[in-house]
Amino acid sequence: MQALTANYSTRGEIQRDQYLIATVSAPQTDRFRSSSLFILTDNRFHEEFRLNNRVFGLCEEFAELENNWDGDGALRPSSEALKNVYYIANVLESTGHLIYNAAPGPNGEIMIDLRNGLVNRSVELIFYPSRMVVVFFHESQAPFQEIFQFDNLPNVLDWLNKK
Repeated sequence: MQALTANYSTRGEIQRDQYLIATVSAPQTDRFRSSSLFILTDNRFHEEFRLNNRVFGLCEEFAELENNWDGDGALRPSSEALKNVYYIANVLESTGHLIYNAAPGPNGEIMIDLRNGLVNRSVELIFYPSRMVVVFFHESQAPFQEIFQFDNLPNVLDWLNKK
């Protein structure tokens, strides 16, 4: 079995079923039970292995949109909304929460959709240029909306995942 070490200067061919390489900051070598098996990490998730890879790709596309991108006068997504979406997407990525979808809106906002099909709940986080909103959906009650702040994310996720 091929061993990976932290002092390689280039990446070699790696079988996905043998190794998962996460990539963030400075390389380090983590040793597992076998003295011959080492996994190289540098603390960032390689794009290929990110849970929300599709959403990160969509955000890159949103950043390229120009005004009137929909043919009806929609504003391009604001840089503040994009920054906030990237931030929350990375937080959700690191905690293992799948983002169901992301979409730009006509006023420079970006919406991300989180769902829990097991309990028929969903949450939309909407990032406007100057404010953030969370909308809660459940099949047994009317939707409701609140102002969203980043420090309230645990409460939003608790509601989404409540049984």
